[in-house]
Amino acid sequence: MPETKPQVTDDPIKDHLVCYHQIPVRWRRLDQALSDGELFNIQSDNARLMEVLVGSEDIRDIEASMDKDSMKEIKKLDAKLNLLMGWIGQILQQQQHLPAAQTVYLSSRGLRFQSDASNASALREKDSVCIEMYLDPSYPQAFIAVSEVVKVNPQAHSPSAEIVARFTQLSEQNQLWLDKYVFQLHRRQVALSRKHPQ
Repeated sequence: MPETKPQVTDDPIKDHLVCYHQIPVRWRRLDQALSDGELFNIQSDNARLMEVLVGSEDIRDIEASMDKDSMKEIKKLDAKLNLLMGWIGQILQQQQHLPAAQTVYLSSRGLRFQSDASNASALREKDSVCIEMYLDPSYPQAFIAVSEVVKVNPQAHSPSAEIVARFTQLSEQNQLWLDKYVFQLHRRQVALSRKHPQ
């Protein structure tokens, strides 16, 4: 069983590096803890997904040290693979019936999102939930995080609620991947906002 990092009890959004992201999110309340085997499988799947999502950024650093012909070939193969994955992703998304994408606020410690599920407003602080975050439409595999509800803000005259949840059982490897992912996404968003100031 991979070692899990101890989690702090602070707000996972406040005072942490946060990026906003337009992604589908699905959640379910956990009435009992996941088994060690289930956690191991989730963490292994998360690591494989993040290696692709975050590792593609590392390739750019490697390309800088390669000769031009090799770099061109790698870029061609990468473009073809990305196009193919995009097509497969579109097909799988249609079959999975994912929830609509929404803007979430994501840190490496947790996230804030809206839920219109009929049972969202019934959630309470400290409830355990399993959250599926579809971080990239080209890869319709969720990053799954067992989490603890920190805040529930019910919306007036609606069953929906804004939920703040803290990730509680990420392996050390998953935590490192998520740290890197949030940092890279935040860096791209800052660069974009500088190019297109409002």
